[in-house]
Amino acid sequence: MRSTPATARPVTGLPLFAVLLVAALAATMTAPAAAGTPPADGRHGTIWTAAVTMTVQSTSDHATLTVDGLEVLHSRVRPGDSGDVRLVDGGIQLVGDGRPVAATVDMVVAGDRTATQLPVRLTRGDIGEASGRVAGGGDLPDGPAAIDLTVSSPASATSLTDPLNTVTAVWDVAALTARAVPTLPHRTDDRQVLAFYYPWFGSYDDPRTADRPADPRPTDLRQAVDAMAAQATGHGVDGWVVSWAGAAADGHGYDLAADAMAGHGGHVTGYLEVAAATGSAPTPLVAAVTVRRWLAELSSRWDHPAQLTLDGTPVVFAFAVETLPAVWWPLATAGLDVVLVGDTTSAAFADVVDADHSYAGTGSPADRADDAARRAVRHRAAALLDPTVPARLHVETVAPGYDDRAVRQPGQVIGRDGGDRYDDLWEVAVATDPDWVVVTSWNEWFEGTSIEPGVVEGDRALRQTAGWAAMFAGR
Repeated sequence: MRSTPATARPVTGLPLFAVLLVAALAATMTAPAAAGTPPADGRHGTIWTAAVTMTVQSTSDHATLTVDGLEVLHSRVRPGDSGDVRLVDGGIQLVGDGRPVAATVDMVVAGDRTATQLPVRLTRGDIGEASGRVAGGGDLPDGPAAIDLTVSSPASATSLTDPLNTVTAVWDVAALTARAVPTLPHRTDDRQVLAFYYPWFGSYDDPRTADRPADPRPTDLRQAVDAMAAQATGHGVDGWVVSWAGAAADGHGYDLAADAMAGHGGHVTGYLEVAAATGSAPTPLVAAVTVRRWLAELSSRWDHPAQLTLDGTPVVFAFAVETLPAVWWPLATAGLDVVLVGDTTSAAFADVVDADHSYAGTGSPADRADDAARRAVRHRAAALLDPTVPARLHVETVAPGYDDRAVRQPGQVIGRDGGDRYDDLWEVAVATDPDWVVVTSWNEWFEGTSIEPGVVEGDRALRQTAGWAAMFAGR
């Protein structure tokens, strides 16, 4: 047990994630009646997502089809097309040499919810003709709400900038979003609600906690941990993600948590404290070796009946993945068959982790909504456009509040607002239909994120968790 949170998580500098309320779901989503709080009002996020198909045929040297205000989140060129297809802002460009070429590109896109119309533009080069079609694709490959455009080759068109080389139209956003909101595939049908758990608390005497448990149960006593596991699983928490900085620091607490969860039908896995390894190591090599050792020690517990798995493979969460450079992660995970769910959204770490998540529960619901909606679509769009590709696991984070002023100066406080904030973040999360939801946290008392009942906050967040978990899991 550590008398202070050696892996305490500073908020400053951490990426903030969010979730989009997909337009069609947002209209129907309501919060459960939990803890007497009003339902969240759905005013989250400023973008919509849709499936779109773009087709260009050309005998020109190039033809470009774009929709102003459209953000392409993922795309796939259909097999068998000819010509050199390039992605450009809001659309595609087809490059040719005067001979007939054609291409069809399926996309998942985002747009500004405040816009009512989107300008569509088809531009050809200096020779030949071009035609284009843009359509709302629904679940793809074909769909309604189509715009057809053609630009010919009049003799007066002598340059790329000649207005006769461009034709425009207007696309109605309401028609598109009403018909083309995609149904995104899942990585797994085994929905889970998990919570970060800290085996630090042999006692609760440290004055730097934001609150204290109403029932101070030591995390190093079997009976106490069993009581917490019973309470957690009884309120919709399917498992704990247990802080892990190696067996010497966390082995006993982890094992108690695993046994307790197993006794109540729950799951457990480790939360690899990467920042603790990198913060104490003189070089990235030493940090990578430390992370590798911690993972190896954790792997000796993967045959435990409570171990969280995905398709039979052990799952491990990892905090602050980016503190260890991507080049060192192959060493850190060498020889281990594991699904790594990393606290990162960096493209440089896309091949390091098998899935991503956010630990920090900060940021407004609206800010979080748009960013993580894009993330949710990117996780699944490849599988939507190509059924042979598995979807990436999509994990969303919720947190009731935050207050670390007792452990950091000046610190940060995000009020719970009588439970409204927690309801809002749950609403945002479930609107993206994630595979798993992870709660920050069960018992991080130093940062005031606990849903374990507290002296000050009571049991409101725990009761809210039960209501939302039931909705999410369909229980």
